[in-house]
Amino acid sequence: MITVRKVAFGAGLFLCVALAVAAVFWWVFVQSFGASPMAADFSTLLQFVTFAKKTGADLVVIKQPPLAPWNAPGYSSERIEADAKLFDMWSTAVQLSSAVLENGPAGDWVRSSSELEGAKVDSKTDPWGHSICLLRRDGLVLVISAGPGAPSSPNCKNIHMTADELAKFPRRKLLQSPSGSLVLVADKASPIKKAFATP
Repeated sequence: MITVRKVAFGAGLFLCVALAVAAVFWWVFVQSFGASPMAADFSTLLQFVTFAKKTGADLVVIKQPPLAPWNAPGYSSERIEADAKLFDMWSTAVQLSSAVLENGPAGDWVRSSSELEGAKVDSKTDPWGHSICLLRRDGLVLVISAGPGAPSSPNCKNIHMTADELAKFPRRKLLQSPSGSLVLVADKASPIKKAFATP
């Protein structure tokens, strides 16, 4: 039986662990970028958030070629920011796919995110300002972004995939092709926590 004491203990334990992890993460960040923790300003906080997003991208993005670790030789702040935008794209794709699965029209269809009505999401565009294509087949949703190097939004009507083809994709992982396009496949049975599992 769950008591108030057990809930309070669990919440306190979670808070202590979260604070310890945050402190270690902050220390690694400060050591990596040479910032003084006592002189942290808003720009340092933004760098920390960007670094955290890059770390998240390492977990949820399958990139061709693979993402380099943050401490790889020659890894610049621009590359960290570019990888952080991949995490933003993953977050947007998860929100859009969840909105479609929960409230979107059933059936087989292809639409631009700008045509998606009633979706309560933070953004209907990718981090580079392009609209996103959504394809629904049975209980699967495919989210496609043209990627960071694209000059414009993709033409959604040119996307043709079957449910069998979509079934071969990993769930809730953002896949980046060698051409730079980004793809995420989701279904109702793939919770977000599974996306953080290593392949």
